[in-house]
Amino acid sequence: MNYPNQTPNGFAVADNPTSSTDTTTQHSHDAGQQRETDLELFQTIRRLTQALEHYSQTLRERFDLTLPQTVCLQTAAEEGPVTATVIAHRARMSASTVVGILDSLEDRKLIERVRDTQDRRLVNVSATDDGRRIMEQSPLHIEAGVLEAIRTIPRHEQAGVARSLRRLADIITNPA
Repeated sequence: MNYPNQTPNGFAVADNPTSSTDTTTQHSHDAGQQRETDLELFQTIRRLTQALEHYSQTLRERFDLTLPQTVCLQTAAEEGPVTATVIAHRARMSASTVVGILDSLEDRKLIERVRDTQDRRLVNVSATDDGRRIMEQSPLHIEAGVLEAIRTIPRHEQAGVARSLRRLADIITNPA
C-alpha cells in the first residue's frame, strides 16, 4: 500500500520538501555556527590554561613549588600519614610521577617518609612543620578563592560543568 508521502521504495518524504538551495544554505549556516562554537571552546580552554599558568607561576614565585608538588604536599598535609599510592590516586597522577615529586619534597624537608610499623612494606608520607607552614600560607587560599567563585554557580550546573570538563580532558588527553 502506498501513502501520498511515500516513495516507491517505501521511504517517507516531507510534505514540503526543501530545495537543494535551502539545504545548502542550512548546511552553510550550520558550518558557520560550528566554527563559532569551535572558536569559543578554544578561547575558553586558552583562558583556563592561562589562569592555571598564572596560578602555577604564583606558586613558583612565592613558594618555589610546582602545581603537582603543591597538590602532593597538600594531600600529605591534610591526610598524612598517607602512602604514595594514596597521594597518586588523590592527585590523579601516576605512582612513578608522585615518587619523583616526593623525592624532591623530601630533599627540601617539606615531607618525611616513615616505614609503617605494622606493615614494613608500606612507607607513609607526612608533611613536616615547614611543609604544613607553606600550605597554611597561601596555596590553599588561592584555590579556595577559585572554589568560592565556582560555588556561586547552582549545584546542578556545577555537576554539569565538572562532567563536561572531565569529558573534554579525557578527549584531549586520550584522542581516538
